[in-house]
Amino acid sequence: MQDDMIPLDPEKGLDPHLTYCPRCGGEANELTIGAVRKAKLPNGQWVYASRNRLHEVRKELEKQYGYLNLKWEPLDEYEKVPASDVCDKCKEELATFDDVIKSGGVYFKCKECGATGVIKYNDGTKEFCDAVRKTAGVPFGRPVGVELEKCEEHGGKAGNE
Repeated sequence: MQDDMIPLDPEKGLDPHLTYCPRCGGEANELTIGAVRKAKLPNGQWVYASRNRLHEVRKELEKQYGYLNLKWEPLDEYEKVPASDVCDKCKEELATFDDVIKSGGVYFKCKECGATGVIKYNDGTKEFCDAVRKTAGVPFGRPVGVELEKCEEHGGKAGNE
């Protein structure tokens, strides 16, 4: 079988699956066709690959993790898979984030709830943003981020993103 051919599932044929946004988990505008398999990585995340690319994907992952004994398994009947790109809503948000960063803001990630976002550069946050940038050695307008300990540092509550 050639690599550019759609790998048919022996029992389900084209075996189509809907997709979700890999960033927010929302609906995506893609559909997979062909036999897709999944395997769990040592960190608990799932990896997906076309049946005709399983060996190639394993070799790429081994560059990161070392030897892997992946157990590839078929998808459930109505299981969704991650899309190849983020959804339109996330694209818009990321474009807005880029504008905030270019204006001096910084990215953040919360250790407590996992929320991510940006801190705008304004009168109330200039000192903080400048300190983050100085500590990281990153010039004004270039991407830099900080990890926050608690949700109240970004105005959220534990468990809320």
